[in-house]
Amino acid sequence: MADPKENGRRRGILAFTFKGSNTYGHIGFLLPFLILIATTATFFPALGNGFAVDDRIALLENADYHGLSASNLRWMFTTFHTGQYHPLVWVSFAVDYLVWGMDPFGYHLANLVLHMASALLLYVIARILLRSAFIDDELHGGTELWREKLSLAAAVAALFFALHPLRVEVVAWAVERQDALSGFFFLLTILLYLLAAKRQDGRVTARRLLLVASIGCYVLALLSKVIVVTLPVVLLVLDVYPLRRLKGNPLNWISRRFRPVLLEKVPYALVVLPFVFVTTLIRAPGTEYAPDYDSLPVERVAQSFFELVHYLWKTVVPVRILPTGYPMASVNTWGMTIAMGVPIVAVTIALIVFRRRIPWLLAVWVSYVTMLSPVLGFAYGAPQFPANRYTYHSCVGWAMLAGGGLLYLFRSEQRGRMGKATIRIILGATVVGIFSLGALSWRQTKVWGNTETVWKYVIANERRIGISHLNMGNYYYQVGQVEQAVIEYAHAIRVKPHMVEAHYALGIVLGEKHDWDLAISAYEAAIRLKPDFANAYNNLGFALARKGEQERAIAAFEQAVAIDPANVRVLLNLGYTYTQLGDHGRAASAFAKIIELDPENALVHGDLAASYYRLKNYERAMQHAERAEQLGAGLKEELADEIRRAASEAAPKQ
Repeated sequence: MADPKENGRRRGILAFTFKGSNTYGHIGFLLPFLILIATTATFFPALGNGFAVDDRIALLENADYHGLSASNLRWMFTTFHTGQYHPLVWVSFAVDYLVWGMDPFGYHLANLVLHMASALLLYVIARILLRSAFIDDELHGGTELWREKLSLAAAVAALFFALHPLRVEVVAWAVERQDALSGFFFLLTILLYLLAAKRQDGRVTARRLLLVASIGCYVLALLSKVIVVTLPVVLLVLDVYPLRRLKGNPLNWISRRFRPVLLEKVPYALVVLPFVFVTTLIRAPGTEYAPDYDSLPVERVAQSFFELVHYLWKTVVPVRILPTGYPMASVNTWGMTIAMGVPIVAVTIALIVFRRRIPWLLAVWVSYVTMLSPVLGFAYGAPQFPANRYTYHSCVGWAMLAGGGLLYLFRSEQRGRMGKATIRIILGATVVGIFSLGALSWRQTKVWGNTETVWKYVIANERRIGISHLNMGNYYYQVGQVEQAVIEYAHAIRVKPHMVEAHYALGIVLGEKHDWDLAISAYEAAIRLKPDFANAYNNLGFALARKGEQERAIAAFEQAVAIDPANVRVLLNLGYTYTQLGDHGRAASAFAKIIELDPENALVHGDLAASYYRLKNYERAMQHAERAEQLGAGLKEELADEIRRAASEAAPKQ
């Protein structure tokens, strides 16, 4: 016969009950390890992934981060490469390079370790916030039973955050180190702030040191990604709920009682200012990374509402998670504004009206919108695809809500509002739900194997995204699969006929195939869509010249020069075409403009020497021939000899 006590212990484990004097010690010790093991198992496939998508530009074709020398560090802290200012990310990549070289395993390992650390930080933060949220409940009393339930709820919050499929992009994409690193310091900033806020033992020095450390971590988060600029507002929300350090009418918060709480946020706000200034400079009109165009206010509002709903929907229903971005709905902007804006505004108003009954939901909602605001359409100023990586910081609140919901169920059980059987069913469903999130993420991680797997997955799941076909075509072109590239570019044009880049790229690939007629048609289509496209005019001229239509080629080159007078490539093509036509005077003029722009261009000095020789201006021909030789690009020996002989004969005789 089985031991009744043993049967009881088995039933207790299966029923998720909390009995026994030593249970908490085991749970408190095991839960962090469970979080680490689950996170590692979920994202383990990422360690076998290669570099993908933008990793090529940021990492593979960029040697400036290869080391920690003074020149490397100077570049890291002054560059806007890839359109962002994140020097700490470059420093981390430099460490990766010094340890692993260009082995993608090391880069993915660093992302995974950072994500695991963030999951542990979230677990600790969840214990503090959930304890504060339920501080007035009879469930709280410092008992072992309470600590067990609190720890389990915090673990659910951490696992919801860590294993959610929306996290895959940050962990499995090497270049997304920026979100993994900023997320780690973002959570560490919050944790240190909470420890300072909860310090009630009168030790002012210790509390100030915690605040200073928190501000220091915030600076590191900003140096990793500027998306965290709105964190001071989130800290203010936490002071209202669940910390309850700010109470009553907000107009009274400037009183002596609450003023110190507000003043704590001033240093956080001050360190934000230089990063906002730098970001403004990066995206200023006329700069390399400026938005393509300023959209209308209604378009920005519509996009912002769309993204708010989209991210929330993908958090609740994490299926068809597309890498890199999602297409905006092709609907009337006013219609989208009304269809999505009205419910959002209504929900916000309702949360404010019922804030005393459900302060937790209002706090989560405000934090969510606040953290997303830097990447919403209204702030960005130009159309962009919603991207999973933007949820890394903003969806922390929903993870807290998941943990808080579990703790609320425990309270309901204790109050007799919910039976033990119901609790067991819900707990079982929670376990299944977390396991399902992990399984979805594990599968999604494999999508990031390389550039080809990423775009194939996107195309298979969403054919409306023309840029996916464009990027797939770019990949095929880079690896030499020209025929496949043509197919993808053509598909991109069918999906989005007004995509200038697709027409232009198609022209390039057709030129590679020497199919000049179709290449010319592609370039002309790109020019019709973008009349000031200098490179398209240049390539059109090149294709026309190769076809033997030099006069039309010159017209195209001249148009390109009118748009971009400092484009050396265009001037060079123009000079060569004039040379083919025997118009050496205009050829010399084009080459001379290049020398004005680039006086050390040895090859063009040689071309200019040849042009002057044919114009019988032997003295200037000799000058440029000698300069070309000094710069290490001498002329062909026969031509050089002819120029010397002609210059010698033309020289005055005594």
